[in-house]
Amino acid sequence: MQKEIEAKFLNVDHDKIREKLKKLGAVCEHPMRLMRRVIIDFQDKRMQKGGHSWIRVRDEGDKITLT
Repeated sequence: MQKEIEAKFLNVDHDKIREKLKKLGAVCEHPMRLMRRVIIDFQDKRMQKGGHSWIRVRDEGDKITLT
């Protein structure tokens, strides 16, 4: 199974970052989009606490994934 790493950055000036990347020759391959997710676990969160795991359902806009 592939490992997924997700990072969140707060207070980012997207336009400024895009401009810097463009000047370096970067090309946007996937436009930014809103992804909604729901974490499924027991009320006592035993999956997250015990095995550091959970079930995630994510709406990626064009598809729904279950992980």
